Amino acid sequence: MISSGENLKFIQQQMGHASITTTMGRCGHLLPEVSSGAVERFDRAVFGEGVTPISEARHPVSRG
Repeated sequence: MISSGENLKFIQQQMGHASITTTMGRCGHLLPEVSSGAVERFDRAVFGEGVTPISEARHPVSRG
């Protein structure tokens, strides 16, 4: 459910956990791909679409 974007509070309730911390502690580590691209999404949210992601700025790709 986490990987499909379901609301974490809903997952917590479905699993019967008293705390969201319990839900993320037991389930969150199983989905490392969820954080993939997080820095780039944050950059776009804060600075807009025209920003160069940090990963590209540090290691520019040759476009020759």
